[in-house]
Order: sequence, then structure tokens, then C-alpha cells
Amino acid sequence: MAAADVLSPPSPPDLEVLEDERVLGASTADQVLERWHGFMAETSKLLQLDEPLRWRLPLQHVVTKDWSSQLGLSFSPVGRVVHSLAASVEQARNCVDMGPKLYHALAVFGEALGPESPEEDSLQTPSELLVEVAELLPTLRQARHLLRRVEAVAENLLRQLSQTYTMAMPGLVRQPLRVVLDVLGELLAVPVFLDGLILENARLRRAFTSYNWIVEKAGAKAGGGSASLPDLPEATALLRELQEAQPLLRGDAFQMCLANVAQALNMRGHAFREQLSSYFRGRMEESELRGAVATSQLWQPAEVLSWVNTYVLCVRSFGKGREEVKLLQELWKMHKKTPVVVLFGRVVWCMGDFLKSYLPDVVAEAKLLKELEELGSLRLSQAKQLDSGFAAEMQGYRARCAAWMASLPQQKLEGAPISESLRKAHAAIFEGLTLALRIRTSLEEYLVLHVHEGVPVPRAALQTVALGFQLLKLLEASPNWRLQELGQLLQQHCALKLQKDLQEVRAKLKPQRASEAPSDALRLCGEALRRILAGEQNASRAFFDVGGIALALCCSGRSESASAGVGGRWRELRIVSQWQEQLRSLCDTSWCYWMRDLLPTLLSDLRVPSLPPLFAALAQPLENLPEGRARQAFLKELRRALEESIVQPLCAKLEEDLRLLVHATMQGTREALPLAPPEEVLALLRLRPLRLTDADVVDLKDQVELRLSRHFYDLAALAPQDAEAYVRMREQAFHRYGLNLVDGGLPAGSLAQGLDVIDVMRNVHLLATQYSYSLHQQFFTQAANQGDAKLRTITVEHLTASIRVHGYGVINTAVNYSVGFLKKKLEVVAEFLADESVKSRLLAERQWMEGRSTYTWARAVETAKFIRRLGATRDGITFLDKLRQVLTQIGNSLGYVRMVRTAGMRSMANALEYLEVTGEELFTAAEEAQLVTSSMEAAQLAEQGRRSVRRCFEASTDHLNLLAEVFVKALSNQTSQARSTQLFHLLVPCLCCAFLDALLNGQAVLAKRATATTGVRGEALLADDGFSVGVAFVLRVFALERSFQSLHWGANTEIHDQDLTTGQARQAAGVPFFEESKTDDRRSKLLTELGRLSANLEAASALFGGTRSSADR
Repeated sequence: MAAADVLSPPSPPDLEVLEDERVLGASTADQVLERWHGFMAETSKLLQLDEPLRWRLPLQHVVTKDWSSQLGLSFSPVGRVVHSLAASVEQARNCVDMGPKLYHALAVFGEALGPESPEEDSLQTPSELLVEVAELLPTLRQARHLLRRVEAVAENLLRQLSQTYTMAMPGLVRQPLRVVLDVLGELLAVPVFLDGLILENARLRRAFTSYNWIVEKAGAKAGGGSASLPDLPEATALLRELQEAQPLLRGDAFQMCLANVAQALNMRGHAFREQLSSYFRGRMEESELRGAVATSQLWQPAEVLSWVNTYVLCVRSFGKGREEVKLLQELWKMHKKTPVVVLFGRVVWCMGDFLKSYLPDVVAEAKLLKELEELGSLRLSQAKQLDSGFAAEMQGYRARCAAWMASLPQQKLEGAPISESLRKAHAAIFEGLTLALRIRTSLEEYLVLHVHEGVPVPRAALQTVALGFQLLKLLEASPNWRLQELGQLLQQHCALKLQKDLQEVRAKLKPQRASEAPSDALRLCGEALRRILAGEQNASRAFFDVGGIALALCCSGRSESASAGVGGRWRELRIVSQWQEQLRSLCDTSWCYWMRDLLPTLLSDLRVPSLPPLFAALAQPLENLPEGRARQAFLKELRRALEESIVQPLCAKLEEDLRLLVHATMQGTREALPLAPPEEVLALLRLRPLRLTDADVVDLKDQVELRLSRHFYDLAALAPQDAEAYVRMREQAFHRYGLNLVDGGLPAGSLAQGLDVIDVMRNVHLLATQYSYSLHQQFFTQAANQGDAKLRTITVEHLTASIRVHGYGVINTAVNYSVGFLKKKLEVVAEFLADESVKSRLLAERQWMEGRSTYTWARAVETAKFIRRLGATRDGITFLDKLRQVLTQIGNSLGYVRMVRTAGMRSMANALEYLEVTGEELFTAAEEAQLVTSSMEAAQLAEQGRRSVRRCFEASTDHLNLLAEVFVKALSNQTSQARSTQLFHLLVPCLCCAFLDALLNGQAVLAKRATATTGVRGEALLADDGFSVGVAFVLRVFALERSFQSLHWGANTEIHDQDLTTGQARQAAGVPFFEESKTDDRRSKLLTELGRLSANLEAASALFGGTRSSADR
């Protein structure tokens, strides 16, 4: 027969004939169809799969899908058999494809919290884990539905296979359908994966137990009448869902699957058992192979799990026999060579433990119980043995990878022999896949086995581990467009060779006229081959399954190996058609998420050319991790590792080199100049941005520029005298390394430069004691000056220039420093008022004021004399004058805070002209205009700057009121009757007398210093408004503003001759004072200064808001 006859589909027969051709299995299928229709539709909706195919046995005619109608599967008995099996295989593959999403969700549970602490147990479960359990409930529900579907599909596949082997269809080969059995094993691996992930994650099981206990307790309280958990349908559904999830959380998924499928089949002693034994024997031989055969089929170690799952299911379904026991003994011999197989993440599968758990009677009959007890020591010894040959193995793969990349086709196809190019392309594709498979297997087995067995990875092996990750990413990125083009030609070439083999098989079938089944199977294979070459990607997997099943029915032989014959050619075509997807899958390093503890160490000791592929491998888990806390935590961890291992050491090297260069230049020592820039640093700066996610990249050069710009700005702000050196370092960074460091714009100097704001902040106690404050003009003058030639002043202009140097953040720091100083001084005031002598005098003053409207000058002088007689400090200053000084220090510190805020407002005033008067948000306008990302970022920064300027002029930055509110809240927990501080307003008049006495004496000292530079001691005062501010602040904190105003102090005050006590405070302190020659001059000065003091007290009270009483608090 010609090739056209093989590749062309037969003409469709009359539809009426199809009903007559319904033979074996049709009636049985009709009895069970309706029972499965609802189940498959329900699970498809829950799992979000395509519309399900109805459950059926072979030879049943149903409405077919698009790909089945294209192949003409419904118009022959063989076609209906192939279609039925292929449809079930497709359902099984859909279930397998749903697995990774669930695996990731279960595997990352609790990973955002970091390593598990020893104190963490079921009685002390962190609240974050309980929240994660609640979020995981939909995933657990989906896993249960998936397991139900897995059981149904597995049972269906076994029923179909058994019916296929027993039906009467002459001419077909009675050999195991390997395609179907392999998919059955992959399907059964789903519950095994789920059990492994749950049993490995003890934190998940403990958190679920705690969550279940909380819900049950809440439900019990609700049942007893409590309102903690209302009796709602949602609460009942939650309790029922938790109960249904308990078997899954115990790790019994595969056990239940085996029990349910075996009970449904109940086919012990079936003839189909011989075919399964033949399949298991063949897979056993293939699993023991090493070399070309295993490599050509890309068999991974995890594929052993698939057919072992099928073996366990068949033994549980059909019963054990001598052949099964013998096969188990051979499995154990093979298992000794590879004790563990990596499943997912850090979860491993041990065949010995697996068989011991699910086939204990077969293990006991095989007399392997004693040997299985030594599995732990066997795995431990293997982990230690891997350390010796791991480095040499990876170095060998490195040489092979280099040779493979050099052999990739580079020249154009025009003019090159096509046969030679195809041969090289075939070798290159399979060599690349082989290398990726072996490197992935070796690296994954080495790391996971060490982690699972608790064997530390030697530090010397970390370079080899990093090499393995690099090789995988290099293999993934190496294939060029010419190799891809040759891959398409190679696919057609393999298809032509397969067509030739099919023609030979067809020619051998000519003498056999008894049945058309083999010919129909060959036609199906040819049509599937044509559809594959047509490039129909949506159904390519189904076409390969149809062709594989058809070939197995007509062409497979008992003695054929996996890579021989037409079946081997078909599998080769499948690999060639999907080699790019398989290469990406083999080079996928998402599993390194569970080895992330090695990130800092792997990145710290690394050569520059190796950084991009290694970082790409370490960042790949971000593509598969679900959105949530685990992904965000890993992203932060990856950035932190890059920062600590690469960016910070790089910045330190750059800064050291720039400092040495600038220092040698400024000192004029040419011999000390550094040599050429380090080549490693230049190579790192020339690297392209490293990709984390689609929207997140890391540019090393940009990060270095950002950090050095910020670092140089901070250093220049702290040490303005070194600003010139940092300017030179910025220039050298540009010329030497090409770095564009941002100039901070800090002024190098100013004509109005005075005391630095940071120096004043650090020595606020010296400012409060040695300087006097002017309330209305806002400046400080030095008062405690003992004959120095210079008199220091602090003005708002000085602070404005200093804030420009250090930045606006220094304002909040200055306020924070003042809080501690004010707290100490207020404690002194409260302690003075709590003295019994002072308190008794003040109570007498309150009694004296009853029935009077004005507190007189004479009464204030009398109270001052009484308090002065209470004693003095060690330096001779009376307690009353000491309290006056404390109040002045409080006012001076508050005046400094006020000046700092004024300086900040003045420095920002120049930016007011750039503010938008319309009030439209810049960022909102940019979003509406749909600008590019860079413009959006610029608009956001401009909006933040505008808000910062406006914030400087808002009431929320009124630091004086904020400070008062802080101390008011601190005193609010005390009752007004128990506080002696409620008598402070009665002490203010005598304090005013002492203040006026000290003020007049200070003015006299200042006048004498104008004529005599020596011999005059004492504080020279021009104005000392700190006392007014301090008194107003204490009245505000104690809520006594209205009480003080009720004294009417300073209104229509009369001073009699006997009340003119001159210089008593100074005389008591032993300091010379100056009396006026006339009594009238003394009286007039006292009245003038008393009027100014009253005005200042009123102005200072306005700084702290309106008047309040203790009852208003």
C-alpha cells in the first residue's frame, strides 16, 4: 500500500451502520453511565476543567470532540477503542495538570514565618498560621474534589484496559498499553504528592488541629447559647468542611484512593493481571538502565514512582502472587542504589517506606522487613558519599556544556548540507536535554538529600552547587533561532522516517485479510501524524496519545525495548516536537525556594560572570509561587541577600577606592594614588539589570549610585567641613566608574552661619542656662558671659541655614530632644510644689484670696520673703530664685523649638511660588492622562514634595501645642484634689517679684559693662522672655490659666515705699547689685517692667492656645 493510503483517513461509513456495530461492553456501560454523568460534571466545575467526556467503556459510540472527529475515530471499532482510551487519558492528564497549583499552595504554608521555632507547638500556634489555615480551606476543598476525580478516572482506566484485553478484535496485539498505564501511574502520583507535602509540613498539621479545635469550641459555645459563633448555615458548613478535610490532613489520600478503587474493581484473579506483570517487568528493566536508552527517553528518577503506584494499585485490586513477590524483591535491589526520589520541594519519596506502608503483607512474604529497617542509615551514608564525587561530576558536566554550546549551529542553512545539519541538530537537542536532566537530577538529589537527612552541606561544595544552577540557566538560554529552525525541520524528518516504518508495517499486514483492525489502527496513527505536522497545538497532546495507543494496539512486540521499533520512533518524534518545553521544564529551578537558606552564602563568594545565571535560577521561584505572604517574604529575602552579599561590599570597595584617590590628590602624594579601578567592580557595574519578576528588576549600577549618593549626603550633612572632599569623590566616581552621583545641594558655608542646629540640640541644657530669649524678635543672646570679648547670638537666620545643610528631618529630632529636657524640669517644679512648707504657704494664700479680687504687690513681696527664708542651694541661690531659673530654662528650650519651626517655615517659603493654586492632584492628573511609568513616578514625587511644603505651614506642625498636649495627657490620670500642682498659680506673683529683681540687676550689669570691661560680674540681661514662656507653659500643662487670670495680677498694681526691696535675690546669692539713687526711679522701673511682663505672659499664653481651667480637662 502506498504512503497516501496510510496517511489518509478512510471514508466515513453510514451512520445507521454504527448502531449495529455496538458490541462488547456497550450494555454494561449504559447501566453505569447516568451514575457518573453528574459526578464528572460536578468535579469539572469545581476543578475548572473543560466540559467532561462521559464515562464509558471501549466500543461505545458517543458524541466526539473536535480532535476526535478530525481523526475519524467514531467510524470503526478500533477508532472507538482508541478514542475511548485517549479521552480517558486526557481526563487523567487534566487531573495531573491541576496538581502543581495545589502542591505550591500546600508547600509554602507557613514559609513566610521563617524556620520553625522549638517553642512552637499545637498549644502555642501563631495567629498568622491560623489565618493561613482559613485562607487554605478553599485549596483543601479543591484537593478533596481532585482526589475524588482521580479515583473515578483511575477506576475507569483500569476497567477500560481490562475490557480492551478481553474483547474480540482479531489482528490486534495483546500487549500492555504502555501509554495508558504510564498515565495511570502519573494520575496515582497525585495523592502520593499530597500525602508527602502534608506529612512533611508538621506546622500545617498542627495549625489545622488548633484551628479545628477553636472552631469546635466556638461551635459548642454557640450551641449552649453563646453568641461567639451564631447558628448559621455558614458555621455548619465550616464545621462539616473541617471534618471532611481531616483524613486529607492525616496523610491518608493514597490509602483511601487504593481502598476505594480496589473495592470498586474487585477483579482479583483476572487474566489482565498477566499483562500488567509484563508491563511491570519491562519498566523494571528500563529503570535499571543507564546510558543511551534511558537518556533518549528522558526518564527522570520520579518516573519510578509512577509505575510503582500502578503496581501497588494492581496488587491491592487483583491480589498478590508469586510474580508480585518476586518483582518486589527486585525492586528492593534497585532501590538500594537510589534510596530516595525527590518529589516536590524538600519532599522525598522512599520506595522502601512506601511499600512497607501500603503492601505490608507482600513485604513480609518477600522477607524484607529486616532490611527495610536499615533505610535510615542507608540514606545517611548516601548523603555523605555524594560529597566526595559531587564536585568532579559537576566539573564534567561543565566541560560537556561548554562543548555542547560550541557545537550549536551558527551558520545559515543556505549552502549547508541539510542531512549533516539535521544530524547535528538531532545530536545537539538530545545532548542538551540529557545534560539538563542529569544536572537537574544530581543537583536536586544532592541538596534535598542533605536537607532531609540533616547533613550539613560542606562550604567547599557551595561553589559546585552554584555551578549547577548556572549550568541549568545557561542550557536554557543557549539554544538560538537556528537550532529552533532546525528543530522544526528535524520534526518533519522524524515524521518521514516514521511514515516509512509505518509503510513497512503495513506491507507486512497484506497477507492477513482476516481483520481490518490493524489497518484501521495504522490509518489512525497516520492521520494523527499528519495533524501533528500541521501544527495544531491545542490538541497536539491528544494526537500523540491517539497515535501511541494505535501503535501499541498493532505494532508493539513483547521483546521490543522502549526505544526500539515504531513505538520508539513515535516517542522520539514526541520529544523532538516538544524539546523546547522539555528543556524549560528540566531547567526550571523553582524547587530552590526550599533551599533559600543558602542564598547569602551562594551570592557572597561568586565571580562576576556567574552572577546573572545564578541570580536568574534563584529568582525563578517567584514565577510559580502564588500571590501572598510567602511570595512577598521571599522577594524581600532575595533583595536582602543581594544587598548584603553584592551591593554593600561593592559600595564599600568603591568608597574606599575613592577616598584613597581623593586623599592622595588633596595631599599631593602621587605615589599613594591607587592603580586602575578593580576589574571586578567595573564588571559588576557593567552588568545588565537582574530580573526578579516581570515588574521588578535590580540594576546594580543604579543601586550603587543611590546608596553612595545617600551616604555622601549624610556624611556631608554631619561634617560640613568635609563637603569639598565629597564633591571631589563624586567627580572621581563619574570619571573613574561612570557613576552619576546626585549632589545633595548642601551649602558649603553661609555669611549668616552661627551655632549649628545639631550642636544646639545636643547641648540644649547649656542653651537654657546660658542664653536669654527674646519672645517677639526670636533670638537668643548669651547672658552668662564673664567678660569675654565676644557675645554669641542665635537667630532664625542661623537656624535656617543650618536646616538647609542638615535637611528638614532635623526639626523632629530637635523636638524629641526637648521633650526629655522638659520632663526633667517639670519634675523639679512638681517636687518644689510638693514641699510641705511651700504647700502650707500657698494654701494660706488661697485662703487669703477668698473675698478679694486682686492679688497685691505687698502680698507677693511678703510671700517671697517667706519662701526665701526656707533655705538656699549649695551655691547660695535661694530656692525661690532656683525655681525661677528652672522656669526660665523651660521657656528657653520652648523658645528654641519655636525658632526651629520658624526656621523650617522660612527655608520652605521659597518653594511656595511653585505650588499649584488650583488644588488639582498631580498624580491623579497623570493617571487620567495615562502617562508612561517614568512620568507617573515624577508626578508622584512632585506631589509628595508639594504636600511636604504645605505640611510645614499646617497646624499639625505646631510643636509648642503638641508638647503641651503630651504633658497634659501624662498628668490626666491624677485627680485635681490630690495634686499640689494646682496651687502653682498662687506662686507666680512672688516668682514675678524675684524675676523683676533679677532682670533689673541684669540690666544694671549690662550698663556697667559698657563703661567697665573688668570687675563686673553677673548675668548681663537685655531681655529674658524665657521666664514668661516657661510660666505660660506650666500654667497650660497644669490647666491653671483661668485660675491665674482670676488673681488679676499686674492690673492697677500699687507699690508702696516699704515694698521696694532692691536686689534681695542678688544679695542673698552673694552677687553685687546696683541700687537706684531715688526711690521713684526704682518704682517707675518696676511698674514698667511689670507691665511688660504681664504683656509677655499674655503673649506667651497665646502660643499654647486658649485659656483653660482644670475643670476643662
